[in-house]
Amino acid sequence: MSLTGTPFRTGRDPIVFVLSEDGNARPHYRYSYDHAITDSVCRPVQFVEARGETTFRTSDQQTHSVTFDDTGVTQARGRGRLRAAIEWIGEGSIAERMLIDANQYLLSLRQRGDSDAAGLVVCIDCDHAARVAGHMASRVLSFRPVGACSRLHDDNDPDPANAIRLFRASHDPWIVAVNMVSEGVDIPRLRAVVYLTNRLTLLSFRQIVGRVVRTNPANVDDHGRVYLPADPRLLGLARRITENVDLLPPPIVIVTDGERALRVSSGNEGDQARGSFEALSTVGEQGGVFDTDGRDAHADLVAGARMFISSNEREGLTGTDPESLALAAVDAPELRQALLALQQRPR
Repeated sequence: MSLTGTPFRTGRDPIVFVLSEDGNARPHYRYSYDHAITDSVCRPVQFVEARGETTFRTSDQQTHSVTFDDTGVTQARGRGRLRAAIEWIGEGSIAERMLIDANQYLLSLRQRGDSDAAGLVVCIDCDHAARVAGHMASRVLSFRPVGACSRLHDDNDPDPANAIRLFRASHDPWIVAVNMVSEGVDIPRLRAVVYLTNRLTLLSFRQIVGRVVRTNPANVDDHGRVYLPADPRLLGLARRITENVDLLPPPIVIVTDGERALRVSSGNEGDQARGSFEALSTVGEQGGVFDTDGRDAHADLVAGARMFISSNEREGLTGTDPESLALAAVDAPELRQALLALQQRPR
């Protein structure tokens, strides 16, 4: 009997000893993530969007400002918007907003009884991971998170492997990694992922999200959470996370060099899609949240929930967070109306 959670290969090569078609396994029996959630074998997942404005300079020396609410954005500007969002690490940035919100979520989980709840930040490369870790030390945590990155580009490099092993058994809240905590690495206490990587293939996305689906019946409201930029391609991957995969799409890859310039390419695009630019700044804003149960709360509802929790009207309210409260309000009209009314009050 052969068992796998990823019945396909990015290169569409056949899987040994398995009936396959175009690189996709044809199983005799399929037990999907959707079924696993229903059976409480896996956690459901909430996806928290980060929005805001990005500013970057392209290879023609033109400066562009693009928000995640802009429509009709060209492919080149869309790629630049995403690249700036995941690379620019600064005060008030989109990346910082994700890191701060995710850390607040972990703190709330620990206060509510999940005392060793942990988070994972997935980065582009070792230099990017070092900048993220340094920013977290100075602006988010007041101490440096655990790092796991191999400059040898070797998954068996003993230094990051030991860091992951020690983190698994520790109570440290955060680990910052580059392609080291993905397939085959099991850290059950992970509850949150901050998606700051350029790995945008379906396989990579599902492997990374899979780090927070390990269920723990001891936890109250046991679910995983992923913080990600509101890029349409990423949101599309997230919204289809419970679907069965029958056809693997061409990979989308953002390639960076060592000097912060970057080239962006897609597996079905030619060399004309390549170009270079410099990320100049980003400004993070509140985004919406959706989950694997099909609930979808927009940014105004999350903002209202945040105000509700922090206001004096929250007497007796414990054991929740803005995103979870906003999702709960989707199915509760009176609560939804109260949260939206609070958000719309003059300040």
